[in-house]
Amino acid sequence: MNEEVEKYLQDILDSLVLIEQFTTGVTSFYQYRDNLMMKAAVERKQLSAKQ
Repeated sequence: MNEEVEKYLQDILDSLVLIEQFTTGVTSFYQYRDNLMMKAAVERKQLSAKQ
């Protein structure tokens, strides 16, 4: 696997780990939806993983 692909996959993994940390304790979609700070952080990490 080339270095660029490895870096891309590591970025995705790092983002997923952070999203998991951000959402620890969330038991419903409504808790996520109503917490604007958490929602912004998760969505930002989703976008950064796509780039």
